[in-house]
Amino acid sequence: MRNFNFSDRRNRDRPSGQADVATDFMDSALAWPESGWNGAGKPAQPSRVTKARAQPEPQPDSVEAVVAKGHRWLVFPAALEAAFQAETAHSRRLMQLACTLVGIPAFWVGTMNGDRLVPDLADLHAQSRVLILLLMVCSLGASFLFSVALRKSWHVEALTMVNTLAVNFALVLVGMLSSETTAMTHTQCVVLVVMYAGLAARQRFWWTFSSAGLTVVAYVALVRGSTPLQQLIVDQNIKLMVVAFAYTLVPNYAFEYGERRAWLLRQLDAKRRTALLDTSERLSLLSQRDPLTGLHNRRHVEVALQAAWRQARASGQPLAALMIDVDQFKLYNDTHGHPAGDACLERIAGVLEAVAQREQGVAARLGGEEFAVLLPGRSADEALAVAEALCRAVRDLCIEHQASQIAPHVTVSVGVSCASLDDSAAAPDLLGSADRALYQAKAAGRDRCAAVEATGEAAPLVTPDTVAPPVLRSGDLERVLNEGYPFQRFPPAIEAEYQFQRAPGRRRHLFFMAWLGLFCINVYALHSRPMFFDVSDSLVFTMLKVSGILACLSPLLLAPLPGWLREMLYAEGICVAAVAAVYIVSHSTQVTAYSFLTSLLFLPLFAGVVGRQSVLCTLATVVATLGSALVFLNPGDEEQWLVYHDTLFIVGTASLFTLVAACTLERGARRQWLLCEMERLDRSALTAATRRLHELSMKDPLTGLSNRRRFEADFARVWSQAQQEGPGLSLLIIDVDHFKLFNDGYGHSEGDRCLQRIAEVLALAAKEHRGFSARLGGEEFAIILPGQVAAQAAKVAEQACAMVRHLDIEHRHSKTDRLVTISIGVACSRARTGGPRDLLAAADDAVYAAKRAGRDRCMVQQAV
Repeated sequence: MRNFNFSDRRNRDRPSGQADVATDFMDSALAWPESGWNGAGKPAQPSRVTKARAQPEPQPDSVEAVVAKGHRWLVFPAALEAAFQAETAHSRRLMQLACTLVGIPAFWVGTMNGDRLVPDLADLHAQSRVLILLLMVCSLGASFLFSVALRKSWHVEALTMVNTLAVNFALVLVGMLSSETTAMTHTQCVVLVVMYAGLAARQRFWWTFSSAGLTVVAYVALVRGSTPLQQLIVDQNIKLMVVAFAYTLVPNYAFEYGERRAWLLRQLDAKRRTALLDTSERLSLLSQRDPLTGLHNRRHVEVALQAAWRQARASGQPLAALMIDVDQFKLYNDTHGHPAGDACLERIAGVLEAVAQREQGVAARLGGEEFAVLLPGRSADEALAVAEALCRAVRDLCIEHQASQIAPHVTVSVGVSCASLDDSAAAPDLLGSADRALYQAKAAGRDRCAAVEATGEAAPLVTPDTVAPPVLRSGDLERVLNEGYPFQRFPPAIEAEYQFQRAPGRRRHLFFMAWLGLFCINVYALHSRPMFFDVSDSLVFTMLKVSGILACLSPLLLAPLPGWLREMLYAEGICVAAVAAVYIVSHSTQVTAYSFLTSLLFLPLFAGVVGRQSVLCTLATVVATLGSALVFLNPGDEEQWLVYHDTLFIVGTASLFTLVAACTLERGARRQWLLCEMERLDRSALTAATRRLHELSMKDPLTGLSNRRRFEADFARVWSQAQQEGPGLSLLIIDVDHFKLFNDGYGHSEGDRCLQRIAEVLALAAKEHRGFSARLGGEEFAIILPGQVAAQAAKVAEQACAMVRHLDIEHRHSKTDRLVTISIGVACSRARTGGPRDLLAAADDAVYAAKRAGRDRCMVQQAV
C-alpha cells in the first residue's frame, strides 16, 4: 500500500536547514480549516487553523490588541508606551523648542498694552512680564543645553505646562488685584494661553487638561469683580473659559489620539509587510517543491532553465542538463510495494540534491520516477562525468530490486545534454535533448549515461503565477505618505477615493454639527443677554430668525452634493451667523458688549475644529468674523476702544490658533486614512497572496489536479467527517495502463499531454459526484468520494474507464489495447473501527487485482 503521511508536513515539505520564518498567521493560512486524521485510525486532532482559533486572543500588550480595543485613555501597555515615547521624544522636543521660540515674541507683543489695560498695576505688570519672559528663556536654554538629560517626553510637557501656568496665574493675579474694568476683560487672555499650548504646541492631552483645570479653579476661586459690572464680566469670562477650554481639549485629544493611532498603524503595517514577505517566501517554496521528495518540481525547473539560459548567454558559460529515470521502477513498485517505492525515490532524491548542491545546480522531480538536474557552467564532458558519478552513487545505495532484469539493486539511466551558445535569444530544448539522450541510454542497456547536444528551441513556457502581492496601490499610498501632500491635497486618483469614502460620514457630521452649533450659539447668546441688555428684543429676535432660516437649509448638507459645495454651505452658514451676531451686538453702547464679543472666537472653532473643515473654509469664517467686527463696531470712548482692541487681539489670535488646529486636524485625518488604507490593502494582499500561493502549493503543476499534499489533507478531512457523521467513504486509485511503454514509445511530451487529458476526465468524473481528484505521482491518480457506498463508487470507476477509452488516445505499445486505458481499484469503508490506512491498503490491493485481471477495468474491495 501507499505510504501517506497525514501528520503535519511543514518540516517535511521544507528543505533541510531552512528556517521557519512564517508567523502564526501564515501557519493558519496554510492549513485546511477542517480537522485531520492522526494516522492511527483514531479521531483526528484539530488542524492548525482549529488550533489557531482555539488559542486565546492576542496578548493585551500587542499592537493588534491595542488597535482592536482602542486607547481612549491615551495610554498604551507599558512596553508599547515606552516604545512610543522613545520614538516621539525627539519630535516633541523640537516642537517645544519651536513653540517657545514663537511664544516668546508673541507673549512680548501681547503684553505691550498692559500698562494701559491695568494702569493701577503697571509696575507689577512690568515685573511679572520680565519674570515670565525670563522663565521662557530659561526653558528654551534648558531644552538646548540639557537635551540629553531632558530626553524623556514628560520633561518637555512639564516645561510647557510650567510656562502656561506662569502666564495664566499672572493674569489671574491681575484680575484679583486690579480694580479696573479693562483688567477684567483682559484676563480673558488665559483662553489664548491654553489654546496655544493645546492647539499650536500640541501639548499632550492630560497635561493640557491639567493646565486648563488649574486655570479655571484658580480664576473661579480668586478673581472677583469690585462692581456689579465687573462681576458680570467675570462671570462671562468663566463661561468663556469653560466653553473655549472644551473646544481646545477636543482637538487636543484628537491630536494625541491620532498620533498614537498613526504610530500603531505604522507598527502594524510593518508587521503585515513582514508577514506578507515571509508568507510569500514560504508559500513560493511550497508551490515549487515536490511534496514527496522535497526537490523542486516541474514548475520551478522550467523557470530556472530560462534564468540559467539568460545567465549563460550573458556570461558566456556553457549550460548542461541531466534527465534521470529510475530503471524498471514500475516493477519495483509492483514487487516491493508503494511504501518501499516512495522510500526509494526519497533516497535517490537525496543523491540528486547532494549532486546539485555540489555542482551549484538545480535538482527537480518532474513526475513519477523522472528527475532532472540543471548544471550551469558545465561543459558536455564535465556534465557526462557528473552523470557517471550519479549512476555510481545510486548503485552504492544498494537498494534491493528483486524484479530488475539489469542488476540486483536499483539503478538509474541518465541523459546528458549541453547547450551551445549561439546567437539565438531563446533557450534551446535542453530538457528535450536530454530526454532523447536518456532513451539512448535505455536502449544501450540502462544503468548508464548518454549525451547529445541540445538542438532547436524550447516551446514558450508559461511562467507560473508570481508570488508578489498586489501592492501597487499600497505603494502609491506609502509614497504619498512619505513625500507629503502639499496644500492638503492628494494626487487626483487618491484624492477622489478619499473624498468618496468620507462623503457619507461628512454629510452626517456637518448636518449634526450645524444643528449643534445653532443651538449652542443661541443658548450662549441668550444666557449672556445681560452683557448687551440695551439691545432691543426685536433685534435679538432677528438672530433667532436667522438661525431658523439656517436650520431649514441644513438638510441640504445631507444631499448628495459635490464635496466642495457642501463644505462651502456649512462655512457660509457660520459666516452668516457671525455677521448677524456682530451686527446685533454693535447696537449696544455698553463696554460689556465688547467684552462679550470675545465669544466670536467660537465661530471659527465651530468650522475648523468641531466641523473639521479645511483651512480655506476655516479662513473664510475668520475673515467674515473679523471683517464684520471691523465694519459694524464703533467704540464710543477710550475704555471701549481699549476693550475693543483687546477683543480683536484675542479673537484674532484665537482664530490663528484655530487655523493651526484645522490644518493639523485635516493633515492628521488624511494621514490616518492613508495608514488605514495601507493596512487594509496590505491585509488584503496578504490574504490574497496566501490564498493564491496556497492553491499553487496544493496543485500538480502538470495536470492542475490536487497534488499529494492536498490529497493527504482532503483525505484526512473527509475521513474525519465520515467518522463523526457516519456516511460512507469510497476511494478510487487509478493507474494508467502500460504508461511506461507509452512514454518510451511516444516521448515524454506526448506522455505529458496524455496525462493532462486523463486528468481532465478524472476531474470531471469526481466533480459530477462531489468528489476530490488528485495526482499522486507519475501515472497514478486518486478520487475521494464522500458518502458513496461500494456500488456507487464502482459505477463512478466504470464511468471513468469508459471516458478514458472514449478519448481515443493511441497506444501502439500497449499490451492491453491499442488505446490508452486505466485500471481502477475501489475501496469502501463504513466501519468506525478501521483507519484510513486500511482503506488505502484495500484500494491499493484492488488496483493490483484489476491489473492481474487484464487491466482496463475496475475492482472493488471492502475495507475492514
